[in-house]
Amino acid sequence: MRVIYYTRPCYLDLATEYAAELAKQVELHLVVEIAPESRQSSIFDIGDQKLQTGVIDGRTFLKHNFPKLFVSYLAECASITLVVHNCPKSFHPTTWRVNLEAMNFCRTIDPDVIHFDGIVPRTAWGISRLRKIPLVASVHDPIRHTGEENWRKELARKVSYPFVHRFLLHSTAMQETFLTRYPRISSKRVVHNSLAAYNIFSKWIKTPLQDDGRTVLFFGRLSPYKGVEVLVQAAPIIAQQVKDVRIVIAGRPISGYTLPILPPLTNGGKFEVFDTYIDNDLLAKLFQQATIVACPYIDASQSGVVLTAYGFGKPVVVTNTGGLPEYIWQEKTGFIVPPGDHQQLSKSICSILDNQETQQETKSNIEEMKKVECNWKNVADKNVIIYSELLAEQKGKKSNYGNSQ
Repeated sequence: MRVIYYTRPCYLDLATEYAAELAKQVELHLVVEIAPESRQSSIFDIGDQKLQTGVIDGRTFLKHNFPKLFVSYLAECASITLVVHNCPKSFHPTTWRVNLEAMNFCRTIDPDVIHFDGIVPRTAWGISRLRKIPLVASVHDPIRHTGEENWRKELARKVSYPFVHRFLLHSTAMQETFLTRYPRISSKRVVHNSLAAYNIFSKWIKTPLQDDGRTVLFFGRLSPYKGVEVLVQAAPIIAQQVKDVRIVIAGRPISGYTLPILPPLTNGGKFEVFDTYIDNDLLAKLFQQATIVACPYIDASQSGVVLTAYGFGKPVVVTNTGGLPEYIWQEKTGFIVPPGDHQQLSKSICSILDNQETQQETKSNIEEMKKVECNWKNVADKNVIIYSELLAEQKGKKSNYGNSQ
């Protein structure tokens, strides 16, 4: 089976590990779409490096810029291609020309299936040119997060979704949400498959570090839906119960967002804030030093932060929203609390902090979870079945059409 996996830098933390497993089972052609706003995203950071506009070979580029990732994960890909947008506008003739070139390139590969890792405005306008190819689209957020509504992205979905044959959600809760949000889409076209632990960031560990048993990490872009205000409310309660607690907030704010005022903490407690882009070296350091990772989201689909924490063997506390609970073994790999409840959040966090026995138990449970279900081989196995069933369905339709002539 020949598969094009079409992704973007913001998903390369999951896409790279997934591609490594998928390439063992299919002829995999990886396409990475790069836009001006995504040159510094997730594991991908190329700064001001100039790239030629359009469709270019990506194998040499990735081998040179990300040698550890290429050798460990991408060497088995049949091809690696970059689709480079240097125009900052998604609605612009230059953008449309690059998109047209990208879609024409995909057709020259003659794939059995194309899997889009999300469809954005830059990509959406050319989807109709692929109408004869079975298309799968991952939908990471069926409903936009609070404070991050975007009419351009909604328009992109309206334009592209009629041509998609399978919509892939990453939890059963989000599958149901998607069907409710788009009632005209047949449930037969909507499937789900979980994601797996992001082990990839271990490549940036320079010196192994131990946590001090008293560090809470809030990681990721700062946005209204992330609930950092709830953690700030919980912090004084945590500090009263755990001496010298560290509350680390690390992430770049979205436009217009301002952190709440941080209260003073008693008993030697303190906040540490890194409100900027977090590079991979610092990320690896922060997660190694964390005792527990807090995700007090007000609303959510799933969370790469949870899966990054698992990659470092760290327990998490999440809210009972979206698909988050489906990624937790309650009180074994983490805790599930009600959204907005700072009392329950502080209680769960304190049950881990300064308790070495519980910390060791959760680490063992996380390793077990990664072995039995939260791994990329399982993800690839199930997605290949989805591709195969779709391909068989589309071939059956063509055969029935031919017989009717």
